[in-house]
Amino acid sequence: MSSYGFYLTRLTLSGLGLPDASVKLEDGLNVIAGPSDTGKTFIAQCIDFMFGGSKSPEPIPEAEGYQEVHLSLISRNDNGAYTLSRGLRGGSVALTSPGREEVILSATHDPNSENTVSHFLLQLSGVARKLVRTNTRGTTRKVSFRDIARLIVVDEESIITKRSPLLTGQFTTATVEKNVFRLLLTGVDDSAIREEPDRRIAKQKESGKNEVIDKVRESLLSRIKSLGVEGTGDLLRDQLTKADNYLLELNTELASRQQSAAYLETSRRDTWNDVRRVESRIAVIEQLQVRFVLLDQQYTSDLRRLESIAEVGFRLDQLQENRCPVCGASPEHHAADFHSESAAPATVANASQAEAKRTRELKADLGGTLNENEQELSSLQAGLSGLRNSLRDIGEQLESEAKPRLQEIIQQLKEGQERRAAFLRVIELHDQIVELDQMADGVEAALFNASSGGVSADSVGEAEQFSQENEALLKAWNFPGLDRVVFSEDDQDLVISGRKRAGHGKGVRAITHSAFNIALADYCAHRDMPHPSTVTIDSPLVVYREPDDDEGGFSTEVKDMFYRSLATREIAVQVIILENDVPPDDVDRFANVIKFTGGNTGRRGFIPPRQDASGTGN
Repeated sequence: MSSYGFYLTRLTLSGLGLPDASVKLEDGLNVIAGPSDTGKTFIAQCIDFMFGGSKSPEPIPEAEGYQEVHLSLISRNDNGAYTLSRGLRGGSVALTSPGREEVILSATHDPNSENTVSHFLLQLSGVARKLVRTNTRGTTRKVSFRDIARLIVVDEESIITKRSPLLTGQFTTATVEKNVFRLLLTGVDDSAIREEPDRRIAKQKESGKNEVIDKVRESLLSRIKSLGVEGTGDLLRDQLTKADNYLLELNTELASRQQSAAYLETSRRDTWNDVRRVESRIAVIEQLQVRFVLLDQQYTSDLRRLESIAEVGFRLDQLQENRCPVCGASPEHHAADFHSESAAPATVANASQAEAKRTRELKADLGGTLNENEQELSSLQAGLSGLRNSLRDIGEQLESEAKPRLQEIIQQLKEGQERRAAFLRVIELHDQIVELDQMADGVEAALFNASSGGVSADSVGEAEQFSQENEALLKAWNFPGLDRVVFSEDDQDLVISGRKRAGHGKGVRAITHSAFNIALADYCAHRDMPHPSTVTIDSPLVVYREPDDDEGGFSTEVKDMFYRSLATREIAVQVIILENDVPPDDVDRFANVIKFTGGNTGRRGFIPPRQDASGTGN
């Protein structure tokens, strides 16, 4: 069991109503391979973000809706299991562990507080409370985990740069970067250094340069004043954090208000449809009533006619038959041709009465229908009045409450974003002033050589041993033409077979950059010295696939042996490789290989595809 470091076991994204996006990691070699746009770089950015990075992972369409990232790890010292959780937009970090209460840690390093994710990771790595020198006068500060994070998480852009893997290229941070590297090599911090008196006046010999510096400083101060933001350093960063939290709250409220407004709009639309439906029904009933009244009048007219016919029939039936006024013959002696087949008057009267009875029944039914329609019409008109009142109330609520608050929130968001941009700009300007002040102190590039905190004379032996670790790795990878590997104090970088590492093409720079970072972890693990003992590298081999002109003779066998040697070694160091091409098949037996296909077969990528209504990925 190693005394220092940890290894990652799982990285997970979570979001409300979304399936978790997760990759399981193991100690030793992990390879996450797949084509572009499958989330590999996003994974590296999430890991760095959980190590206290201030920059959120670059947003990708697949991650829309995901809100939190969780990173699980195991301590090598006591096998303690921990999970760090943090919102993708930033903020504090929640630390959970089985059997313990949740602890909220600040994502920002604070040398005066142990309640930070930086202190937690430094403690696991064995570097907590260590001091590092920041300038030639001997000023020291506590190490932050961000000083080490760049040595264990290497992005796809940094890996091909020509600068030393231990340097960021920032003039003002070079001293700290070199001393952090020396701390990891020797295990000795700078706590024994005593700060020298300020010799600013003695160093300001170049009056012309100082005058220019003063003018630039005045210009910067004037620009700061014009932005209307007061405060410097940590105060501004605290204000920036508060501004971020305020914007997050506004965005949350905006989403809630938009949802409420959408609900009101839906209610108004539904109520309007109900009004239209009721008005249409009222119009239909009113038209029916008009026609039914006309029908009732027709029934009344029919009844009068039928009653008249029946009365006439009965009267005619009561009359006696007489002789024919023409011929004088009795009716029975009339010729058959003159006999009428019309019904008798009594029959006609009875038929008229029967028809009148049926008409009365129809008229009664019609009267019932008219009454029912009147009742329904009255009910609909009352309901219509209520619907119109509801429609008016909803409209007033939208116009007087929902929309004004939405406009207010949008305006506050705009102002908050402008305020945040001003904070960022002022912080940047203050950083430039700090750099100018350091230049005014007479700090020159020559002061940032070996004497200002690189590999000092008392750590030359460690530098040689570190070089041997690099040489052993490159030899295991079948690096062509390999002779000796040494560490250059002037360049703070490797010299491989007599040629500076930076002098090679980008493909060789990438693979030797990987060797530098992994060898540093191996060096510390072999000697049980402080180090996180986990290394994540994005795209160490992709540029090696298409070498520069001066790399044409390099064999692709280097790539295969890169994987095989890392997979089969026995050392307490976790290596996570994110690469486009999959490793050789035999590596699967010794390493945790996760393959993204980028298509519909196998695992598409880090984040699972969304499901449409039919249950298939969209």
